[in-house]
Amino acid sequence: AIFTFYVPPFQKSDELAHFYRAVSLTNLDLVCKTDASTGQRYYPMKEKYAAVERVFHVWDVAMQHNARFDRDWLDARFDDPAYQRETRVNFPCDFSPMGYAPSVVGVFAGKPFESPLASLYLGRLGRALFFLAGMIVATWAVAHGYRERWSANRLCSEVGR
Repeated sequence: AIFTFYVPPFQKSDELAHFYRAVSLTNLDLVCKTDASTGQRYYPMKEKYAAVERVFHVWDVAMQHNARFDRDWLDARFDDPAYQRETRVNFPCDFSPMGYAPSVVGVFAGKPFESPLASLYLGRLGRALFFLAGMIVATWAVAHGYRERWSANRLCSEVGR
């Protein structure tokens, strides 16, 4: 819950790359495209997603121990038509799509909103809910396994008497 809602966007250095990968998967780009003239690999996406690096000053805060996210950056507007055009993001082409499903669901749910922060936070929420569901299933499975073992041991001790 703390990471999902309290930590400012892109405060961690790798969150931008994971966000771009989740956005690329919502566009059904399982692998990078390659520019035939330069050989550069990229993902196409709307400028509003590619611009988060600049608009939210990612590299001003990521890996900067004394720098903090300025909450005024959250007031950024993405209603300019330029944010709707397609552009290229040159990373992270080597991230496997496996494991991104919880983030992709959240990012996809946030696409109708103007700000890409809706996608970011819904992606974080998707990961948090997936983690919680995993903890519940794991707890149930462990408890169920011990319950069966306990019942079997008890039955064996009863029969042995």
